[in-house]
Amino acid sequence: MKNPISRMAAAGLAAAWLAAAPAAPAADAGSCGKVILKPSEVTLHEDWRREAGASPSRGPRRVPPEDARRAVDAARADLDRALADAVRRAGCVAVRERGEGVAEITARATSLYWNAGAGSEPAIARSWSDRGAEAALAAEMRDSRRGTLLASVQERRETPRSPEPRFETPGAAAAAVSRLFESWAGDAVRELVAARDAPCAPPR
Repeated sequence: MKNPISRMAAAGLAAAWLAAAPAAPAADAGSCGKVILKPSEVTLHEDWRREAGASPSRGPRRVPPEDARRAVDAARADLDRALADAVRRAGCVAVRERGEGVAEITARATSLYWNAGAGSEPAIARSWSDRGAEAALAAEMRDSRRGTLLASVQERRETPRSPEPRFETPGAAAAAVSRLFESWAGDAVRELVAARDAPCAPPR
């Protein structure tokens, strides 16, 4: 069962940012406004290189650094793509230039682990598994001009567990990473926009 997303919104600053943002037709700026998508950040779980490099035919073997870099690059591309799709579905308009009323969104996946991530054979340590991928995921939204934090979300998430352990393959593992990012990105963008747009609590 996934952990609920934890939210943090700088309510007063977000409200001031919204007040300063120029009004625009929905067809132009979208229902959630204009956003700049910053490049995502991805780091692997500390055990991944050791466990993903082992196989029935090779035995213990760490994933070479160049293969690990390729794995990170592929995962980063998946996270960027998932975030871009989520932003579009939320009604945001992705832009490249900073400006008033333009927010920046940055996403991070840390301690990313998935089975059978390297080579053509499943890894020994977790080949038979009821889950495919897991990571600590976080995103934040900032004012593009001032760098003010408007909202942030974070959680640890894993792909839904299968009814019984399955023998993972590299292709299935890569698909699990994509599903993990896609399911999280949609929730994260909705939470960011809702937290940014939340009304300020009245002073006590």
